[in-house]
Amino acid sequence: MFQKISDRTKATQHHGFTLVGMLIALVISAFVLAGVTRLFQSSLSSYSKQEQLMEMRRTAQITIDKLTDMFMQAGADLPDTIECIDASGSDDVTLHLNLRGAYQKIRQTATNSQFQIDNARAFIGLEKVNLLRTDGTESQLMLAGLPDTLNDVITFASTVTLDSGDIIYGKNTYRYWHDPSNDKLHVVVDGNDAVLAQNVTDFSVTFLTLDELETTNWDDMKICSLYVAIETAVPLGKGASAKHRTHDESKKFFLRNKV
Repeated sequence: MFQKISDRTKATQHHGFTLVGMLIALVISAFVLAGVTRLFQSSLSSYSKQEQLMEMRRTAQITIDKLTDMFMQAGADLPDTIECIDASGSDDVTLHLNLRGAYQKIRQTATNSQFQIDNARAFIGLEKVNLLRTDGTESQLMLAGLPDTLNDVITFASTVTLDSGDIIYGKNTYRYWHDPSNDKLHVVVDGNDAVLAQNVTDFSVTFLTLDELETTNWDDMKICSLYVAIETAVPLGKGASAKHRTHDESKKFFLRNKV
């Protein structure tokens, strides 16, 4: 009986992993791991590519929407004599805007530092206003403190004489220009330069008459046509075939205050 148990124990000890079996298992595991790694890298690369393309399209859409919103406001609450758009070039355009709607025509001649107006709230945030005299001359007046919105009164930094028919209004200057050397679209607000969008390969603004003839004359401008092309931040693809992808957006619309 003891002999049979001993023989059975020895037979059991022969079952297990051999060195060759372990090496084969390691090789197979290595191939499987390599395949999984390649699949993961491929998925990651595909995801990164889609993210780049989505970001490119999103940037183009946001840029064209921002430009449309600003251009449509050109001329609002500004005197008719003001040239609200200066199209010095298709990729360099200056707008004059009165975004807060601060506008007041003086009803009677007076000399004072305080004046009652229709809507003092519109002048909140302004440090200065433009003064357009009835004779066509223009100057700037400094404001002192916050407007009295309860009584609709604004206060100037010094005593001023305003004649009946004079106009005081707020005005901000926006200049949009494209720098092809670094593919950036800039916006300059009252002299302060900032980047509106990057990776911009092309940008143009065209103004049209009602007959859709190109014009640079503010009085004839009725339609605005915007175009912007944006590329991916990095080349997509592998090796020599890698290249930037480009997406363009365009929009044509009536100038809100010229129809």
